[in-house]
Formats: sequence, structure tokens, C-alpha cells
Amino acid sequence: MSFRYFIFIFTLNLALACNCKVQDMENNKTILYLGTLHPLSQGFAINAANGYLQAVMLAIRDVNNRQDILKDYKLDNVVLDTQHNSAYAIKQFFKLVSNKPQKMIIYGPILSPNCEAVAAISKYWNLLVMSSAAVSMKLGDRNLYPYFYRTSVSAYSFNPARIALLKHYSWKKFAIINHSADFFTYTARDLRQRAKLANMEILASETFSSEVDFHLARIKESKARIIMVLAYPSDVLSVICSAFKQNLYGPKYVWFLSGWFYSNWMFQNYDENKLNCSINEILKVLDGYFAFKGVNLPDLKEPRLSGYTPDQFLTEYKNFGNRTHLTGTFPYAYDAVWSIALGLNTTDHILKKYHGRTLADFNYKDILTRSIFQEALNNVSFIGISGKIKFVDGNRIGNVKYMQYQRNKYINYTLQVGFYDVFNDSVSINENFVAWKGKKIPMDHVRIVVVNLGIGFGVFIVFAVLSGIGILFALSIIAFNISKRSTRIVKITSPRINVLMLAGSVCCYLAIVLFGLDWSIMRQDMVKYACTIATWQLSIGFTLGFGALFCKTWRIYAIYRNKFSKKVNIKDRHVILRLISLVMIDLIILTCWQIINPLETTVQDLPNKRLMSVNGEVETFYNVLVCRSENMSIWLGVTYGYKFLVMIFGAFLAWETRYVHIQELNDSKLIAVSIYNVALLSTVGVILHEFTFAEPHIAYALVASFILFATTITTCIIFIPTMKEFVRNRKTISSNTNINSNVGNRLWTSGTKGSSKLYAESEDINQLKEEIYRHKMIIEEMKSYLISKGIPYEEINLE
Repeated sequence: MSFRYFIFIFTLNLALACNCKVQDMENNKTILYLGTLHPLSQGFAINAANGYLQAVMLAIRDVNNRQDILKDYKLDNVVLDTQHNSAYAIKQFFKLVSNKPQKMIIYGPILSPNCEAVAAISKYWNLLVMSSAAVSMKLGDRNLYPYFYRTSVSAYSFNPARIALLKHYSWKKFAIINHSADFFTYTARDLRQRAKLANMEILASETFSSEVDFHLARIKESKARIIMVLAYPSDVLSVICSAFKQNLYGPKYVWFLSGWFYSNWMFQNYDENKLNCSINEILKVLDGYFAFKGVNLPDLKEPRLSGYTPDQFLTEYKNFGNRTHLTGTFPYAYDAVWSIALGLNTTDHILKKYHGRTLADFNYKDILTRSIFQEALNNVSFIGISGKIKFVDGNRIGNVKYMQYQRNKYINYTLQVGFYDVFNDSVSINENFVAWKGKKIPMDHVRIVVVNLGIGFGVFIVFAVLSGIGILFALSIIAFNISKRSTRIVKITSPRINVLMLAGSVCCYLAIVLFGLDWSIMRQDMVKYACTIATWQLSIGFTLGFGALFCKTWRIYAIYRNKFSKKVNIKDRHVILRLISLVMIDLIILTCWQIINPLETTVQDLPNKRLMSVNGEVETFYNVLVCRSENMSIWLGVTYGYKFLVMIFGAFLAWETRYVHIQELNDSKLIAVSIYNVALLSTVGVILHEFTFAEPHIAYALVASFILFATTITTCIIFIPTMKEFVRNRKTISSNTNINSNVGNRLWTSGTKGSSKLYAESEDINQLKEEIYRHKMIIEEMKSYLISKGIPYEEINLE
């Protein structure tokens, strides 16, 4: 069919040329030639090219029949095939300018890449280029294409129409995926700029050349629901096929495609060998897509320059040449010829009036004629078949039709559902014509609802109260140790070391309170300070508490580590110095941590807790506020490692002194039990906290419980027995005091003068008896210890 039509065009050209020559001889008119470049073979635009070319021929005939336009001239054209190839289009251009007759202007090419190639070099021959279909925004760059003009509505109108439609439906977020060709990258760049000016957010902007799956996956990750595709038809089908595979279709999604695709484009460009999708799967995704198409036959009140009404033009077009080519926006081609004719008419008038020349004198070195012709085109303004024709930097600014593909109504192409007035920036949509798959307008993105999870005031109060009770308990024991430090039962437990240990307990209790201060209770910027202080308090508190147990156990071990009796004098100050050295290690680690990588609060998402609504329009995110720092694992490793070593060594000392039951060191066994308790609870607590995941209130309750339980149990194990022993001994002493008081009273009543002396001697005897009993108990304990070690105690003089 294409070959036969090419023969028809060639014959028609020949006929027109012959007629012109006849008219030239009879009417003394000069023929002005247009160099026409059209894709007449090998490609998807053949039908459209045929439709455009038929409109060009009709326009040439109508112009030539006018007596008020180019009255001394006749228009004609020389048609060459570009074969849908830019390099071949350049070759054909050289053929046009190399061969006679002289060309006044280049009409075409209709494909943007071909047109870009030709328009870039036409300036070297002083030839203007007029296209009726090239819509590339790159062609609007006057630095690259100063001699280019077009009657087609370009992306300079389509992008405002896209933005206007987004506004109409209150869509503020969308995604773009475009082919890497300049034709599309320029449009995408302009679209991003316009979106920014409209305060819209582009969730993703992807550029592809061949593989599209990766880029569609990124768009899917962005949660975009409005997706604009800028690509050639065959590439669009690749995108749509990938969208089907990734489930990016249905009532939640809206696709925007270009409007210059021709009828049946999805069927003509479908290649089952290239696409891993069936045509039905393709149509399932395409169903409901929007397209943007220039208005080519508007219903205007103003009369058109050609004299046709839209219906008259269609009738004339169908009857012209006995051929019907309605594919494509052919009225743009008709108006392109009229634009050229009006520009040439003005140019000829100026040349004759001011320069004594005519259009017939033009050659490819004629800068004057070219500049006058260019200025004339810049000032062209008329009502054409496709509407008002006026050029702004070579671009035709025109109104846009909103089209929608509705598979159930018209499977081959789109239907008009609205109109965009580019001059007034107004949108008119017939909502009754628009079809939504979900029976409602979809949202432009997944609405995100963020829930900030906190510990909760109730949980915090519970542990704050318990911690407060623990602090009061520890302070009461501190008061007991200080006030009763001279009492023998308290003195032998080293009250000064006890006070340091209890101070560590208070620090641990306070850390529980500070760890509970999160963004549900105080300002987020203040949480990091509470977190930092709590970390210091817990670390130092643990060292004071466990370190005191460790040092006291070390003293027991040091005393009984030898097999023979030997006096070992380890006083409290030696123990305190070792405890201080442990605390200093803590301070060094914490200070370095704070200086190098200080703790900061960061918001962390809980991916496992995300919830999607049933309709897929609302996704709930749950965030938690966590205290983190750079190299957190390293600092925790150093801190945990150091304390773990101390706990391991403490557990070893406790095991080694497990058989020591000496009344003078009456808390030695209790210290060992406490070390086992703390070591076990601390290890389990760290593992659960670092290697398990829980919501804030659960995590806090878990950690707080371990700290509270370990601290309280240890305090009770160490100090409750001492306090009970103190109370018991106090009752014994009170009973002895009553006996001594009765003896003293009897002596007083007898009237002896040595009553005071006898009382004193009686008290001394009681103390000596207690001392003897105590030493006997020590000897028995030592015997038990030596037997456990396998040492023959008979060889040692214990008494």
C-alpha cells in the first residue's frame, strides 16, 4: 500500500509541476519549491506521513488558487523519503540542496530525531525548516536550531497540560520514566522544573536505554501511583510489560503516555518475541491511561483563513486524490503550508518594496532574504484549520486535548475526555467520560501515617516508682553502714566499701529513670542528654556495685590462697584503690566515646511492623527513637568486653572461695552468690537487649527489670543478713546488760564499796568469753577450709 501511494504522490507531483509550467507560461508566474522530507517507507510513521503529505498537497493547491497570496508565484514541492533514519535524512537533505530546482524552505521531517539532524545543518544553506509533527523540546533551543519552526503542538504545551491535569485531581506526587534519547530527556527536564515551580514532588525520575525492570522497581519502591512515560511506542510497551510483572497496574495506578501515538499503536508495535507479556496483559496495564494531544480541529467561531469549516475540510481532504489518510494530526501539515505561504508573501513584498528584489532571486547564500523570511514567520498570525497559528521562538503554542484509553469502549485508540486552554491555563474535564477502574479517583501516592512509638507514661511511672523505692532502700542501708560503722558486726563487712557499692546501686536505679525519658515524655532534642547521662550512670554504677563485690572477693582469695598460715594485711584502703582503678578504666572509655563518637538520638523505622490498609492507600509506619553513635558496636564491644572480663574473673574468685565460711568475714559466701547473680543476669540482659528486637515499652521494661532485679537482689543478699545479725546481737547484748544490771543492784544494796570494781570485772569476763568463743569458731572454720584443700592440719599449730 505504501509503494502504491508513493507512486500516486510522485504522479501528483509531476502533474502539479507540469501544470505550474503551463501556468507559468500563461500567467508568467514563478514556481517556488519546498524541499519535503518524509518517512515513506520502513517504519511506524508511514501512515501518518502519508496523511501529512496528502494535507500538504491539498494546501499547495488551495494556496495556488488564491489570488491575494503569492500572486506572482506558484508553490510546489520535491518529496524525498527519510526512511525513519536520521543519517539517511541528512543524506536526502544534501540531495535536495545539491540538485535543482532551488528550494525556498525545508518542510519536515516529521520525526523529531530526523528533524533535529536536518535542522542542525540547514542554517549553513540559509534554509528555514518547518515541521508539522516534530514535538521534541530540544528543537525549541534557538541556539541549536535558530531556523526551526513547527505548527504541531509541542511539549511546551503538553507539559503545562500535564501539570494542570495533576492539579485538577489534586495529585501532587508522581514519577517519571523516560528514554535516554534527547527527545525525551529534554521533556523530562522541563517537566521536573515545572513540577518544582508548582510545588509538586517527583517521587522518582528514571532514565533508561534498554533494560527497564530495574528502573520500574525503583519507581515501585517510591510508592508512586501516577507514572509518566516518555518514550517511543515500542519502548513504552517494554515499560508496560515490566509494570505488569511488578504489579504496577490496577485501580491504584494512573499512567500518562504521549499523545502523538497513532491508532492501533499498541498492536502495531507489539512483538511477542521481544516482550515476555501477552497482548492482553499489555492492554490490562494500558487500560485507563491518559494521553495529551494537540487540538487539530477545534470548533472556532472565527473564520479560518482557508475558508473551510472543520467538516468542509474533512470532506475536501477525504476527496482529494481519491485517498483517505486520517491517521495523524494532518491539519498541522495543512497549516504549515499556509504559514510558509504567508511568510513568503510578506518576504516578497518587503524585497520588492525596499530592496528591488524578488523571491526568485533567492539562493543558498542569500542572508538577506532568509532573515526577512524568518522575521515574517515570527510575525505570522492567522486562524488555521488546527486553530490559531502563532510562533513563539519557532514553537506553536496551542491548546491540548486530554485523551483516555478505555479498552471496553474503543480498543484501538484513546477517547477525548477533556481540554486544556494553554492561553488561560484552565482545565475542562467531562467527568462523565472519564473511567476510573476503582470507580473513584485514585490517590497520587500511598498515604503514609507515621506513629511514633514510645515507652509510654504508664510503664515509665511504674519503673520510676520502683526505682525510687530502690534508691530509698539503698540510702537507708548507706545510713545504716555510716551510723553503725563502729559496731563490730558492721565493721568487719568494710562499711566504707559497702557505701561505695550502694552508691553504685543508686546510680543503677537512677539510670532506669533516665532511660525511660524518651520523646513520649520530653522533647526529642533533650533525650540524647538523658540517654548519655544514663549510659554513664549505668556503666559507673555497675562498676561500683560489682567492682566492690569483686574487690572484697579478691581480698578473701588473697588471704586464703596460700596453703600455710601467713599473715596477710589487706586493709580497706587497698580494696578502695583497686575499686577506683576499675572506675577510672570506665571513665577513660566513656570519655573517649563521648569525644570521638558522642551519642545522638536517631529515628528508626520498624519495617516488620508496617501495616497496609485493605484498599492499599494508607501505609502505617512505626518509628522509635533510639540512642546511637557512630561505631556503636565497637564502643559497646570495648565496654562489654571489659566488664565481661571483670565478671569472669569475679566468678572465678567466687568459685575459689566457695568453701570459706569465716565468721570474721561473714559475708564472703553471700558475696560469691551475688557475683553469680549479677554475672548471670547481666549476661542475659545484654544478650536480650542487643540481639533481640522489641517495641520500646517492652524493650525498656525488659532492660529496666534486669537492672532493677539484679541491683535489688544483690543489695538484699549482701546487706539483709548483716542487718538481721545486727538486730539479733543487739537483743543478746540487751539481755546481758539486764543481767549485769541486776547483779550490780544486789551489790549496791549490800553496801559494799567495791561494787563498781566487781561490775567492771564481770564485764571484762563476758568480753573474754566472747573472744574465746570467736577464736574457737575461727579455728573450726580454718580446719574445715584446710580439710577441703587436702592440707593435714595436724602439722600446723592453729592454737
